[in-house]
Amino acid sequence: MSPTESDLRELLQQASSLPYGETRDAHLENVLRHAEAGEFTRLAFDTRMKLIGSYAMGPARVRMFVPFARCLADYDANPAEYEPWVSHSLLWSFKHVVSAMTKFPEVPLARVETALDDMERRFRAGGHSLHAVYTYRHHAAEHVGDLPAADQWYDRWAQAPRDVLSDCIGCEPTDKAVYLSSRNRDEEAIAVAEPVLHDEHLTCSEQPQHILTALLLPYARTGRLAEARDAHRRAYRLLRTKPQDIEMLAHHLEFCARTGNEVAGLTLLERHLGWLDRASSPYAGMEFAASGALLLRRIEQAGHGTQRVRRPADGDRPATEPTVVELRETLARQALDTAARFDVRNATGYQTERVQALLDAESVAEGIPLSAIPRQPTPRTTAPAPTEDLTEKSAEELVERAERELLRQHPAVAKEVLRRHEPLKPDEDPVLAGRIMVLRARLATDPRGSAAEGDLRAAVALFEAAGDEDRRQNTLSRLGVVLCRTDRGAEGIPLLRAGVTHFDAAGDGAQRVWTRLRLIDGLVATGEPAEVEQLLAEADSIARECGDPLAIGAVGLERLDHYDGAAGQAETMIVVAEATAAAFREADVPIMVAGTGARLARLRQAVGDLDGALAEYRTALDALPADASPALRASMLHGQAELLMQANRPAEAISGLFDAVGLATLADEAELSAHCRHLLAVAYHATGQPWDSAELAEEALDAFEALGEAQAADRCRYLLARAHADLGEAEPALARYDEVIAHATQRGETDLLAQVLVDTAELLDRLDQDAMAAQRYREAGDLAQRSADPFHAAYCRYQEALSLMWSGNVPRAVEVLAEAEQAVADLPDEQPGVKAYHQAQLGANGARILHAADRLDDAVTHARGAVDGFRASGATHRIPGAELTLGNLLLQAGRAEEAEPWLRSAHDALSGEARAGEAARTALATALDQLGRSAEAAELRAEGDRAAE
Repeated sequence: MSPTESDLRELLQQASSLPYGETRDAHLENVLRHAEAGEFTRLAFDTRMKLIGSYAMGPARVRMFVPFARCLADYDANPAEYEPWVSHSLLWSFKHVVSAMTKFPEVPLARVETALDDMERRFRAGGHSLHAVYTYRHHAAEHVGDLPAADQWYDRWAQAPRDVLSDCIGCEPTDKAVYLSSRNRDEEAIAVAEPVLHDEHLTCSEQPQHILTALLLPYARTGRLAEARDAHRRAYRLLRTKPQDIEMLAHHLEFCARTGNEVAGLTLLERHLGWLDRASSPYAGMEFAASGALLLRRIEQAGHGTQRVRRPADGDRPATEPTVVELRETLARQALDTAARFDVRNATGYQTERVQALLDAESVAEGIPLSAIPRQPTPRTTAPAPTEDLTEKSAEELVERAERELLRQHPAVAKEVLRRHEPLKPDEDPVLAGRIMVLRARLATDPRGSAAEGDLRAAVALFEAAGDEDRRQNTLSRLGVVLCRTDRGAEGIPLLRAGVTHFDAAGDGAQRVWTRLRLIDGLVATGEPAEVEQLLAEADSIARECGDPLAIGAVGLERLDHYDGAAGQAETMIVVAEATAAAFREADVPIMVAGTGARLARLRQAVGDLDGALAEYRTALDALPADASPALRASMLHGQAELLMQANRPAEAISGLFDAVGLATLADEAELSAHCRHLLAVAYHATGQPWDSAELAEEALDAFEALGEAQAADRCRYLLARAHADLGEAEPALARYDEVIAHATQRGETDLLAQVLVDTAELLDRLDQDAMAAQRYREAGDLAQRSADPFHAAYCRYQEALSLMWSGNVPRAVEVLAEAEQAVADLPDEQPGVKAYHQAQLGANGARILHAADRLDDAVTHARGAVDGFRASGATHRIPGAELTLGNLLLQAGRAEEAEPWLRSAHDALSGEARAGEAARTALATALDQLGRSAEAAELRAEGDRAAE
């Protein structure tokens, strides 16, 4: 069944409320197809008018020319058929069309000039100011390089009076700032642009991001570094999700390249490089390519020309990773080729000269840090080398020292000591040579690799030749672990059992422990854990008997490794962890003290002892030696920060996470770095720093996507959406929410999907996009019902009903209100306060909806329910507003006597609030007048007048 004209009108309205972009264009194009098929001539005209603006503000500007020409021809054929708004809209669209014509070299220059002449003729005929005409004649002259003419048109533009067809109060100063900046008149550019940033009435979808972008270089060149940084960050927040703004993003790449922020610029370039393949116009692509090439030249000059840059696939071109040099050459060639096309069209060389100047541009300022974290983390001082003079030590003394350092978990020191020994020939001292082989195997980059295995087998042969059976069995035990970990348990397990048997007979307590721990390792690796508990008990008993603190600590650590997280065992494991840390402390192995302390912290967290857990983390971090790996320190700082966030102490988490990001980056731990960035972004958001939060969330998002961590990436998108919403950036917030909704739906993550749907609905609610908000509430409510979450289901139903009312669909709002009433009635009674709050909110929403439906008595009933529910739930701050609503409804019902006590109570409670207090005072005075108590009413109004003074 084909859609009716009414159906299509509704779809047109819905499409028009979508953000500019491919989705909006597709919806409008669909309406046009059906309108043309159904021969709904006026609907097709109206849809084309919508498409002109949508294409102009979206990523497909080239499509704008056809609907504009068709609408202009239809209008000219019979102007009287159309309302005044059509003429105004067509004249406004001339500006979009003329501007776009200059950005496509295939459009002849004569056609641009003809369009400008037609625009001027129509403006004069309509009695309009030529302010806008002069603006676009200036732009056209500037584009072809006729700078004297551009200057003259600028002067006429500046002198002409503004009218309703002038660009908005944000975009006109932006264009003027761009012109002044191009002439290096930076102070004038700033003076023209800055007032717009403080204009509370600015509603243009292109602002403030465009005017902030125009100010980047003027701020930098005049030394306003903090303002330049903030302009970049604020503008980029709004641009980063809009492919149609690739030309604006080009200016941010140039800014990064010319202010010493090449690293940040490279992040932006990689993030948006795919947009270049579908740039909104050849001119926009040229600008982005040239700015990207400039950035890459600066990176090449810094000595990083061989660094790889990720370039996504496009069509038949596969994804690649060209070097900085290769990509610079590609982008520069693309920019210059496009400039040449423009110059052929324009019969000048101006665009090539301008692009070449951009490619060769130099720095305008240094020292503008853009990131919320250090880009070049300062490594902590480490001391891998031994402090004493080892030059006079014998080979045996060096090997003993290396073994001792390795036992104390100082592999870097052990490796340095071992490096200093003179190479030994096996026949000189086979035992010492074997010990060196074992050390080499234990210090190998891959202890399971063939090189390490070869060293162990060689050591076994040397010990056998020397008749040292203890060392031979010890080394065979180590070899057994390697074999088990490389799927050769049939060979490895017998070696491990032989080691246990040998040292049980030899009576060496410590070795009896170590061989049992290795056997446990082998059994676990081969999937045979049945003996583990018995072996652990034996190892624990032997360790305590021999009193070796290292052995005691190692057994405790093994027990902790086998803890499965069962809640009933957590207290027992705390005791084990405390004893293990004490043993390592006695053995003077600080890195193991710290590591065990971190485990102890997580155990205390598991039993709800957050204060104890945080104290353990502090102790563990204090115990961590200076030469500990940056990755380990970063991991522990991240763990501590997670606890601080759980304890609702985000401000305290920030400094540790700041260090953790730098350390993880220094250690080249991409996944750890991403998790630290994400948590820091969460902490910034929780402390009211949405800009910093968004920046870190973006960086974490890029990292998780590179790692293939889809769920973690969506957590970043969700946080980004909330940060955008906090910054008042509705479109990017909705775009991020939509991405998360799509991904969560695909993966079937109902909990995440339900939360994001509600957040999206609430944001749409605040934006007065009520029909779309109602749809999202419906989806979230349906999901909550399927997930057996009655409280969320009830909330979504009564909020959906209210959104439907605000959208004008009162009959449907009443229907959904009935569903909401049933949903609230069905809520379980286990949480009476929570249920009472939902009953109250249902009553408040229902009162509004039923009032709109002219069911005043039912509205009063619901309003009473709201007052009672807020009181029962303990939400006392909501009671005065509910009383005011109830009193007003009673007044409208002609029941002033009933209304008066409710209104007086509301008035007394709200007297300190300007707007609400005035509303309560006015309503109470009205009630008093209706009750014949005009003197009291007059005195009440006089009190209000005195308060206002």
